[in-house]
Amino acid sequence: MNKKNTKTKELISEFRFFYFPDKPNALSLPCLQYGIDCGEGWFDLLYKLCKSIQVVLDKSPDFKKTFYVTRIKQKFGGLRFYTQGRHKEIDKLISEAEDQSFKTCERCGKKGKLRGGAWVFTLCDKCNKKRKQILP
Repeated sequence: MNKKNTKTKELISEFRFFYFPDKPNALSLPCLQYGIDCGEGWFDLLYKLCKSIQVVLDKSPDFKKTFYVTRIKQKFGGLRFYTQGRHKEIDKLISEAEDQSFKTCERCGKKGKLRGGAWVFTLCDKCNKKRKQILP
């Protein structure tokens, strides 16, 4: 996903925590300095996580004023979701989503597993086969 991707735009338009709390405009998107650096197969996982985070933030108005996302990426085959501000419930939600990413194909969203090689990805059999055709 990247800044121009419609799925990225869908996420950032719905959830205000992609913006610095004191500068709510597109020029101040902290996590999108690098884009959302993972495949579109994790979009549903990210969307569900963001909806759950929003529920927690709506119950914590003071915390909501200081919380924001700093980066979303794939690392060592799994999702990484970095934030400014710590909250026990949100940390648990993030951990659960990161764990789920190791069972979800990063490219298509179907059931996947960790695949080795020069780079590590979580992919389904079909997407892994395509990757092997490109990168032996």
